[in-house]
Amino acid sequence: MNLRKAAMLGALGLVIAAPAAAADGPDLQPAPQATIVAGAEACLGSTIDPSGQTARFAGWTAATPDQKKGVNVDSDGIVVHRDNVMIAFKTGTDGGCVVMATAATDFDPATFYPQISTVVGARVQPAETPTPITLPDGEIFIPVISPKTSSAAPKIILVFANSASKFAKKGN
Repeated sequence: MNLRKAAMLGALGLVIAAPAAAADGPDLQPAPQATIVAGAEACLGSTIDPSGQTARFAGWTAATPDQKKGVNVDSDGIVVHRDNVMIAFKTGTDGGCVVMATAATDFDPATFYPQISTVVGARVQPAETPTPITLPDGEIFIPVISPKTSSAAPKIILVFANSASKFAKKGN
């Protein structure tokens, strides 16, 4: 899988850009699968319900400047983290929300995909090329998950964008 291409597709022209490749993102330590799923729960709806941000990100801590290294976010974007999972988001129709993590040893695709499917309300499955999934709430969701190798844990990038954004309307 070409993570560069997938993340660029996933960014949909968002002001918050997903890392162009796993190596381009923040230096994250392995994160538990449950926290990665919690990140998806926090991001769901963030582009269509900006008034819910306080509740949505309760329990997440603002990232320090050092933790933000490697995250491309506009000055009005927000970066939070918890248990080695990082979320970059910007509110509003043309904003977006990106979950970034390196999977810990407990990562199990056989349980992860059904968990994410339940969270977003749509079927999410492994794909060679990440494909945008239209969610029931009107958002677009693009999961980018690199395969586990003998030397590297899977890198996970979950992108949420508003299907009504000016970028999505342009077909980006």
